[in-house]
Amino acid sequence: MKFRHLISELKRRNVYQVGVAYVLSSWIILQVASIILPAFEAPTQVMKTILILLLIGFPLVLAFSWIYELTPEGLKKTEKVELGQSITLKTGRKLNRLLISVLVIAIVLLSIDRFRINRGLQAASQAIENVKISPIPKSIREKKVAVMIFENNTNSDELEIFGKMISDWLTNGLMEISEGKVIGFANIEQNMQLAGAGNTTSQAFAEATSAEVMIQGRYYLQEDNLLVHTNIVDATTGALIFSLNPVSGSRDDTQIILDELTQRILGYWALNDKKMFAKKAPKYDAYQIATEAHNKYWYIDYPKAVEDLNRAYRTDTTYINPLIKMAFAYYNMGQPAKVDSMIKLIRKKNIKLSQREDLRLLAIEHVRNGNRMEAAQIHEKMFSIDSTDEAANYNAGNNFLASNHPQKAINILGSFNQQFFSNENKLRNREGVLATAHYSLGNYQKVCEIANTYNFPVVPNRLSHAHLKALLHLDSLDRINHYLNYYSKRGLNNFQLRNHRLSICVEAKKTGKIEFLKQSLEDLKEFNDEAKLPTIPFILGLMSYLSNDFDIALKYSEQALEEKSDQNGIFSFWGMTGSYAAMAGDTLKAMDMIDSIHQRKEILINGFENYLQYGFPDYEEARIRTNLGQKERAVDLLARAINQGKVIIDFNGSFKSDPFLFSLSDYPPFNELIKPKD
Repeated sequence: MKFRHLISELKRRNVYQVGVAYVLSSWIILQVASIILPAFEAPTQVMKTILILLLIGFPLVLAFSWIYELTPEGLKKTEKVELGQSITLKTGRKLNRLLISVLVIAIVLLSIDRFRINRGLQAASQAIENVKISPIPKSIREKKVAVMIFENNTNSDELEIFGKMISDWLTNGLMEISEGKVIGFANIEQNMQLAGAGNTTSQAFAEATSAEVMIQGRYYLQEDNLLVHTNIVDATTGALIFSLNPVSGSRDDTQIILDELTQRILGYWALNDKKMFAKKAPKYDAYQIATEAHNKYWYIDYPKAVEDLNRAYRTDTTYINPLIKMAFAYYNMGQPAKVDSMIKLIRKKNIKLSQREDLRLLAIEHVRNGNRMEAAQIHEKMFSIDSTDEAANYNAGNNFLASNHPQKAINILGSFNQQFFSNENKLRNREGVLATAHYSLGNYQKVCEIANTYNFPVVPNRLSHAHLKALLHLDSLDRINHYLNYYSKRGLNNFQLRNHRLSICVEAKKTGKIEFLKQSLEDLKEFNDEAKLPTIPFILGLMSYLSNDFDIALKYSEQALEEKSDQNGIFSFWGMTGSYAAMAGDTLKAMDMIDSIHQRKEILINGFENYLQYGFPDYEEARIRTNLGQKERAVDLLARAINQGKVIIDFNGSFKSDPFLFSLSDYPPFNELIKPKD
């Protein structure tokens, strides 16, 4: 009985009518807002706010209609209105008439909206069909093609990245079959203000990129269906070359839409060759996650990048790109075993790779195996295919430098158009490699020029390191302390600054600047005390060596050796301790360190450890042999280490900057071994 009474009261108090009227009125408000707000370029947050307010208002309106009643005297609480005085029946009839009016308005708006969408889409399709299509040039595949980011006309933030996904996937496909060069606009959209470039910006874009042909398009939502229009345009004149029939499908099936669009574009491009792109597009969610991971990767947040890449791969296990990117991230994190596991997993899946994927995988395999020159050439090929691929350009330069081809590094890095850099961090990495390459060639003035024209707030560690040492070689000693203070304000932490000061001391010893070395050592001690940095035996030992206190250096090195855990990295501590022992005249101790290296080396060989591939055991033995006066044997070991993947020029400098190889600086076979190969 209570339930029946509640239902009758809801009817009597007109709660039903009020609720229905509110819902219809809210729908009309939203429809009007969806038309008006875009005209004023209002942010999407405004629409969301209106929707939230309307949702909040619904229960409040229902409660209000239950609690209050409209009477001739105004609003009164229902419980205080006598049944004989109640006019809810009359109010209900008014509400019914209001409902009919609102319903008519809703039907009219719905019809107008549907007509507007259909007319808009038909007009767009008709416009494409009515455009005079230029004859398809036979040489189109030989031209430089720019694949633009498709314009989002769906009013949906969720589908915003789909335009970039189309560009990225078409670029992949064109790399497979096109004889011409391809520009992936997804690589450059952040720095060129030409997103959605049409005829009004095509000439500016063509001038900036040397592109001759553009693939551009836009996509719409028609209810739950995506509709994609695509044009192929002459970039220099803006004239339409060809227009594809629209591709459509459910918004939940972006893979199918993207696959069909890709095959149509590539089918047109291949013409009589009938070459097709066999790769399937990734799931939209997987692509979104991988894009987020890519941004974290370039900002050196490798652990979080790996976490997102794992998520992207789990979302779509046929999507290989996350695995390849993970292999690079693990390499940069110093985890070679995980690099191997990624490569093995990719190969085991036996999935057909696109040309870009195949090249990237080959590159990381070569880097992993210490074949830096081969890796550089692969990245150079990728850059030749897409001249806006900043990652390929940087990796080619970095690997050329690592393989002792600094001039090749300078040439390829210098060939990249800087307006295509998508973020500061990528440009920062490039400037660091450029400065190191010029430093290794003795172009000290050029290093200073790069440092002085670098305008971003945070200075890369590699650039500042090369700059400070270049100032020493130019005898600008009074400027070194100035720039140390300057770089402390430009993002370098105290540990990096201490390492820079230590490198300056090492270079001062090598160049014979004894008085400057003494002052720099005093400054280093003072800096270490003021910054309250921990006293590390390794650093104290090196400072003692720089002061020619070899016995003290040996004691500190032995202390560091005792503190070092039993890991592969212990090779460098054996090399350092053996070198100090040789300098101090303790030949027996030096030979003991060589024996330790040999014993560990045998264990690693039997255990198939990856650490041997980079030549560290032979390199550390060479350092000891150098200080024992066995120069010929030392150079033979260094040559073997290089063949195993030891990098001559790395982040901290080169063989020439190694204090334990200084006595080889006047030995011709050593200089022949390490001279640039350009």
